[in-house]
Amino acid sequence: METAPSPRPTLTTMSQDGPQSPAPKSSLRQAFPGYFPPDDELLRAFLTVGMVVLDTNALLDMYKLTGKARSEFLDTLRALDDRLFIPHQVGLELMRNRATVIKAGDAFPGRFRDAATKLHAEVQALKEHRRLQDDDVRGIKEAIDAAVESILRAHTDLYDHGVSLEQNIEHDAVFKELEQIVAGKVGPAFTKRDEMVKLGEKRLKEKVPPGYSDYAKDADKALGDFFLWEQAIIEAVERKLPVLIVSNDNKEDWVRKEGSYLRGPRPELVDEMRTRANQAFHLVNVKTFLTYAKNYLSATVSDSTIEEAETVQQQASRSSSPSTIDEWIARSKVTSQNLNDVQVYTFRTNPRRTTYQNRDDDPRGPWQSVSLIGPPSSDSDSAFRYQVTSPSGRTFPPPPGRSWKIREPDFQELNNDGRIYWGASGDSAPTRKVFLLESERLLNLDS
Repeated sequence: METAPSPRPTLTTMSQDGPQSPAPKSSLRQAFPGYFPPDDELLRAFLTVGMVVLDTNALLDMYKLTGKARSEFLDTLRALDDRLFIPHQVGLELMRNRATVIKAGDAFPGRFRDAATKLHAEVQALKEHRRLQDDDVRGIKEAIDAAVESILRAHTDLYDHGVSLEQNIEHDAVFKELEQIVAGKVGPAFTKRDEMVKLGEKRLKEKVPPGYSDYAKDADKALGDFFLWEQAIIEAVERKLPVLIVSNDNKEDWVRKEGSYLRGPRPELVDEMRTRANQAFHLVNVKTFLTYAKNYLSATVSDSTIEEAETVQQQASRSSSPSTIDEWIARSKVTSQNLNDVQVYTFRTNPRRTTYQNRDDDPRGPWQSVSLIGPPSSDSDSAFRYQVTSPSGRTFPPPPGRSWKIREPDFQELNNDGRIYWGASGDSAPTRKVFLLESERLLNLDS
């Protein structure tokens, strides 16, 4: 005797009154929003009506961006008005790390010159071992010095913040401007911090994002990421607004990766914000934030500012890294076999080479944009303070209290040779083009 087929199972929800109707079905995009980039309408909402939260590393970019780029960045934050939110944890980390960032800018050239001194010592040891004369090794020492100065010209602009640790915080003009912008926008501390520490440690041990990537080597930083996230959720619940976090952190506990490609925030973060605050969430870096602000807020953000923000992000994690300098020294040991052909290792292996692009199809090949803005100027620097005119007819003096790095005749010579970049539209503040080919030729590198 045939038996009747079993009824097809259905998804139901249970209550005290018994089974309810099947759960409604949805699309993949509705069920898994964290795997899809926000559409244009949602991006506009993040920028125009959403709550914008800045991570500490994004705020500290104000010291790494130079001149016009810094001004446009701060003006964009100002335009957010009350929609800007600074979690208490971010404010605390800003106060703790401000001096470190300023010191890094001051110390960077010295560290590279110290590296050159170590290489000079290697050359001197070889000279004594082989009983060579000064003339035999003079060319090597000169090549080392030239390489270091070339690297510094391309890097120090990223840390040219015009602020010194010799000044206290009351005389830090950059900080004082930010202080005015974020007044009334810094969130409160946790009322039960010990409980939050326990919850954070439990999440981090279970690899619940964000923060777990730093947990093994820096538990405080890992907890800091969790505190930022928790304070952002609490604020989102209160304000009932979509949340956009601006952070240059691209580790896997914040960002979903497919191979080498970054695909936006971790889906778990999108889901948690939706579950706990019933709000959409997105994560962008400073460069993308400025691009969106230009498109959706009509903020004044020039092409050169976006390019500089990208360069700052790419260089922040490696330009002052001890491992880079130490490896450069280790790989540059001078031996009798390479006495006449010193190969400086930095440019060949450093992924910084990928920052060279050819935005204007220059026949000389890829190049990198370098700031022309010099340090704070005095009355004796008048030869370095002059106006320049872009191809569109717009004039640019150096920023107040600053000067150009080069004299006017030298600027005109570079401009006539096509080595000044005025932005894609020809009306942005000028920067200098440094070509990859020339940099590597200077360092005697093969491709």
